[in-house]
Amino acid sequence: MLIAARTSGSSRFAEPSNRRLKTMKAHEFDQKFDAGEDVSDLVDWSKAQRKNMQTKRVNVDFPAWMVSRLDRRAKQIGVTRQSLIKLWVAERLE
Repeated sequence: MLIAARTSGSSRFAEPSNRRLKTMKAHEFDQKFDAGEDVSDLVDWSKAQRKNMQTKRVNVDFPAWMVSRLDRRAKQIGVTRQSLIKLWVAERLE
């Protein structure tokens, strides 16, 4: 696995011929990270993804009384209805 980092500042108006990517082996990156070095400049965060975290839309119909209670509980803890449902489903699946 290769990790790429820009060695020059990025701008959509910059000269593309001067931009080069620095690469390193994954074990080298891991060693730097494990040693406590700052590796944030070595990662292209615009392309970062978390494994198995793609979203998929699911439609669920709830009775009106249940939606009212969900909204009330979500308001009590300061989250959205959707966040509350995700939290409760995740807890149940564990």
